[in-house]
Amino acid sequence: MKTTFEIQIPEGWESCDLHDFGVLIGGGTPSRSQMAYWKGSIPWASVKDFNDEQVFLYDTEEHISLEGLASSAANLVPENTPVICTRMAVGRCALTTRPTAINQDLKAFLLKKGLDRRFFIRLLRYNGPQLDKISVGSTVRGITIGDLLSHKVLRPQNNDEQTLIAYVLDSIDEAISKTEAVIAKLKQVRAGMLHDLLNYGLDEHGQLRDPIAHPEQFKVSPQGLIPKDWGFGPFSEIAIVNPPKPVIRISPVSTISFIPMQDIDEEGSWIYRQTKKLIDCGVGYTPFIDGDVLFAKITPCMENGKGCHARNLVNGYGLGSTEFHVLRSKTNSSDRFVFHWSMTKRMRTKALAYMTGSAGQQRVEAGFFSLFDIPIPPFGEQNLIANQLDETDKQIETSRKELSKIKAVRIGIQDDLLTGRVRVPETVSFQESKQ
Repeated sequence: MKTTFEIQIPEGWESCDLHDFGVLIGGGTPSRSQMAYWKGSIPWASVKDFNDEQVFLYDTEEHISLEGLASSAANLVPENTPVICTRMAVGRCALTTRPTAINQDLKAFLLKKGLDRRFFIRLLRYNGPQLDKISVGSTVRGITIGDLLSHKVLRPQNNDEQTLIAYVLDSIDEAISKTEAVIAKLKQVRAGMLHDLLNYGLDEHGQLRDPIAHPEQFKVSPQGLIPKDWGFGPFSEIAIVNPPKPVIRISPVSTISFIPMQDIDEEGSWIYRQTKKLIDCGVGYTPFIDGDVLFAKITPCMENGKGCHARNLVNGYGLGSTEFHVLRSKTNSSDRFVFHWSMTKRMRTKALAYMTGSAGQQRVEAGFFSLFDIPIPPFGEQNLIANQLDETDKQIETSRKELSKIKAVRIGIQDDLLTGRVRVPETVSFQESKQ
């Protein structure tokens, strides 16, 4: 391994400028006042079409017409062209998968012949954070063409090695895509299950009731058909809303769970499990106990779906954001059933109509839960319903963990391969990488 300045260069690699890979072309925006220029068949890329994860640009939010392309500085770049953001989201980049027009905040690399485009887009993406650091501007940051093209990178001199690196990283991304597809499918299945389970329930054999095949098992409610032995009433019939502050029977120096709003996601998961000593918490937090359900009451957290089931709390107690409503299951009500209902799109959408306060600071009043009517199954069936939903949630969580592991592997391998610290093993078939 040789050294140039402070850069260690692996044998068979070289240090070069991005300028050595090819030339840049820019783009433009058709006039917004000419409707005929827009909503055509040509993808028109802007910064909003890029994110930190993507490698390929499959489509764009906006499209333009041939007239819009001809009348503006927008350039149509071929498929398999690397495109990079040079303003705002500096360093984000992707490889086009079809001919695409670009605007003035993007630049397209027209690469020299013989270069592996998949390797280059990954090299460019890997250097994105460094490019962002050298961007300038207070309000809107951007990178000059000179700074972009003079940025130094490392690359294998042998194009075959570039192709092998791209192949390995492509394989990891394929595994990521497949896992993401599994998660998406599970979520789709869960959404269908949720509606059917909360409206039709399970029979004595654990099978979903069918109102068409067995109409005799149902009755009419204000919401439609529900099982005959179910009740119908406000959500507050199964949950106490903001119950009295619990009597804490532990020492002030004991540790309890602490849940700020940012520690839960929009799918009901408690992501980061913080703890605090009770004596250090002070006042001004929402208290809850093990098994309570937290429901975000402030916009936009409420409509985005933030909430969680506070289980396995340290010492059985927790404190959290004042922007939570606490929902505690009543006697003969399942806390998991309460939780699953609290996360439904139906409840969140209905709650929007009961928000009060100024714009940006609107909150759902506690009285909403006494006005939101739901079908109410018997306690035993609530548990059966919750169990089925829990099982699907476990499958989703398992896939999410697998996805996180694969992404962590990608970060490490990408860093090693794109710096030459680790070379692609000779056991990797070159012909396989060409497929």
